[in-house]
This record gives sequence, C-alpha cells and structure tokens, in this order.
Amino acid sequence: MLMKTRAELQSMIPGAGANPNASNPTVLAMTEALKALDAIKEEKDSCMAEGVEKAQNFNAVDDLMQAHRGVMTRDAAFEKNVSEFTAFFNKQTEKEDARKVQCGVIQ
Repeated sequence: MLMKTRAELQSMIPGAGANPNASNPTVLAMTEALKALDAIKEEKDSCMAEGVEKAQNFNAVDDLMQAHRGVMTRDAAFEKNVSEFTAFFNKQTEKEDARKVQCGVIQ
C-alpha cells in the first residue's frame, strides 16, 4: 500500500472517480434547462439572421409602383409588405417569450 501512487489508491476506492453531483436531480434539471436555453438561443439567432436577410433584400418599390399605377391599392401594398415582417416579429417574440420562461426555470 505504501508503494502505490495517489492515483492508484483513489482508483481502488469504489465510486471515487465518479462525479458525486451526476445523479443529483437538481443538477440534472439545471443541466437540461441550460441545454434548452442554448437551443432557444440558437433558434433565436437563426430567426434573427433570417430577419436581417429579409430586411436587406426588402424592396417595396415594385408594390408601390403598382399602387401608383392603380394595379394594386395602397392598402394592399402596405398589408403585403407588413405581413412579411409581422410573421418575423411574431416568431421573434415567441422565441423571446420561450427564453424568458426558460430563464425563470433556471432561477
């Protein structure tokens, strides 16, 4: 026994190498909550990238020209363009609400 190293002695103790918190329900719940929060963050980042791309490619000139020529009403042109961004904002709000709920779980 005196000739063994500390690592060898610890390896002889049953359960010494295992993490004592690995089976703790609180630690497991917190780990899962943090994983869920990371997933929400990734979804939110993806949604934001989609919104930025949509904003960069936004071109209402065609619809406004159709409204000017009388092919489309101004209200229809406005609603068409607003509806595209309303869907994005609703999706973003949904992700933010999910993030707040998950933060509440963590706290």
